[in-house]
Amino acid sequence: MSAINETNFKPLRALILVRRDDPETEAGGIIIPDNVKTYGWRATVLRVGPDADGYEVGDAILFQKEFTVLPCRDRTLALTDAKHVLAKLSVVDKIERIKPQNKFVLVFPCQVESSANGIFFPDKSKPPPDTGDVVEASGCCHEVVAGMKVWFEHGVGVNCVENGEGYKLIDESNILAMQNGGE
Repeated sequence: MSAINETNFKPLRALILVRRDDPETEAGGIIIPDNVKTYGWRATVLRVGPDADGYEVGDAILFQKEFTVLPCRDRTLALTDAKHVLAKLSVVDKIERIKPQNKFVLVFPCQVESSANGIFFPDKSKPPPDTGDVVEASGCCHEVVAGMKVWFEHGVGVNCVENGEGYKLIDESNILAMQNGGE
């Protein structure tokens, strides 16, 4: 039996074959810090299954590591389902941008307000939820849109950096509440 490689490996259904990349280190690039690589990887799409709509050979993506199979011994190739793609990466005005996919939302994290009307009741049993402003939501999101302020479960999401700013890619299902225009 011949060795598995990108030319003789054909993904089925909505599976995508990717080559895992090292994170960008140039200014303006997207960086996934080492401490969160367990949740997401950066990769280039090599081949797509017939049901992997919206993905093409050469696309740069971020995807969830925990739902991935590494079919080769060198561990550079990975096979993942299209529904586990966090974001596509594209270059706009010479800056690489994060475009959320599936039900993921790109959030600019903000400080959680520690009081309401001057009164603060800490709950030491668990950390408070995090909050942030939605920069962009994928077209698959049902309730969350860009411009909303959201509260989400503490510690969820993938930390990433775009053009020197820190963001989180969060699954819409991890958003607890939202506020739109002060409503």
